[in-house]
Amino acid sequence: MASKKNDGSFWETIRTVVYAVLIALVVRTFFYEPFNIPSGSMMPTLLEGDYLFVSKFSYGYSYHTLAFGVPLFDGRILGGEPERGDVVVFRLPRDPSTDYIKRIIGLPGDTVQVIDGRLHINGEAVDTEATADSVNPSKPAELVGKLGLASQDQADAAIAAAKAAFPAWAATPAKERGAILRRAADLMEERRHELNAWMVYEVGKPLGQADPEVSEAIDFCRYYADEMERLDAGYAYDYPGETNRYRYFPRGIAVVI
Repeated sequence: MASKKNDGSFWETIRTVVYAVLIALVVRTFFYEPFNIPSGSMMPTLLEGDYLFVSKFSYGYSYHTLAFGVPLFDGRILGGEPERGDVVVFRLPRDPSTDYIKRIIGLPGDTVQVIDGRLHINGEAVDTEATADSVNPSKPAELVGKLGLASQDQADAAIAAAKAAFPAWAATPAKERGAILRRAADLMEERRHELNAWMVYEVGKPLGQADPEVSEAIDFCRYYADEMERLDAGYAYDYPGETNRYRYFPRGIAVVI
């Protein structure tokens, strides 16, 4: 009698566990899934180590929605459109094993730019939450200007926009990319004395040092334009019985601090 009762209790426990697992799979697949914040890129909105539950139905369902990402179908079912400002979790096609948690700042068709240090979306400036004052070093009470201090979230968004634009930029012929650098050099040369004056005014640099720095920036643009076109042609390192070509390709974005 005791043995039968124990057997019944055992199978009841097994059924309870199975039901709990099935319910958890349904909830994680169709409704909500927990995620951990792996880095501080979303600070101060989200902190590293935070846990959050993400809605699975807001943008519809793809095979990534399924447990273990089983590719049972293509496309998206009951798809919804994201909105600017949404915090989303996604995976890159080239790296489906990594979850990324970011805030949307641009939508399909938007143009995202950083102009004069300010984020612009479709030509309109997006103000940063924090700013810093730039003052005249010889007269600290005199304000030269205010600088927008981008958050980690905004910096990540700018880098993501640059990465998205990189394939098209890399496919742009070297001659066209070089022309952009030469145009930048021409503009700086036209406004050389104005740029010198700003350096003297904002950082207190003597004119004898400011002018060489501006001139160097102009020369750098022209130098890299020339080098870009020269290296684009590649080199032939042929040996008897061998045909060898050495080519240069764009590698990606770079951040200068």
